[in-house]
Amino acid sequence: MSGTQPANITSLFPDKFYQTVCKPCLVCLFVIFCSLQGIAQDAAININDFRNFKYIDSLARYELTLPGAVTDADIPGKLIFANFLPSKISNKLPDNWVEQELFLKFTIVNDTTVARVTSFYPGMYFTKIKLFRAKPGSIASTFTPVVDSAAIDRSTDGYKMISLEAGEKAVIFVRLRFLRSSQNTLVPMLMKPDYIDKHRAVNLVKKSGLDVVTYLASGMMLMMIIYSVATFIQNRRKEFLYYALYAFFTGLLLFLISFLGMRLNYFNFI
Repeated sequence: MSGTQPANITSLFPDKFYQTVCKPCLVCLFVIFCSLQGIAQDAAININDFRNFKYIDSLARYELTLPGAVTDADIPGKLIFANFLPSKISNKLPDNWVEQELFLKFTIVNDTTVARVTSFYPGMYFTKIKLFRAKPGSIASTFTPVVDSAAIDRSTDGYKMISLEAGEKAVIFVRLRFLRSSQNTLVPMLMKPDYIDKHRAVNLVKKSGLDVVTYLASGMMLMMIIYSVATFIQNRRKEFLYYALYAFFTGLLLFLISFLGMRLNYFNFI
């Protein structure tokens, strides 16, 4: 019995060493390796995997800076893009984001044998939407602005076209500046160019009820203008002229908010 005991202890020692030391170390190394892989290269978004559009808020990394703090050329070098966009960012945009510049980064790929075009839509109420592209693995040397391939006669305010050659993979950078408003939305998505008109129409339908009220208020302002002008002509009291001018500009503002509401301008922030 005593002669066989040392042999048993020796044979068991490697197993104990593996269980207590080697195995935990290997698990830790595996977790670290996977984490580094995830940071080094994010999952690419295939622009052919969706029919009409695809939300990419969970696949886009972001950085916030003060307005003008980073030049276009410094975007790939100075910004880290360490975090993905917060969950449910499309439901509620933090108020402090409106005063800052937002930068997004995501990767797209075209896995077909023909060139494809997709469009990027960030959301509502931005004064600046600029896109840049680069090749994975050589971002600094291939960082260039995205040339919008949309037709000149097509209304695509807020929708930016991105073209990819067959089998091409690209890292996209987006520079956004919010319009100062309480109604900003951040809903980054990729969209088929043929779906843009329908997407705009859907947004118009959502605000059609508000448009009815706005046009009704504009009509009431017009009646007040006519009454004030008529009273001014009869009494020659300048107070009625001032009132008519006030009603005119108020009604004009309400009208332009609805009439130009779906275009990127300063009348659509209310």
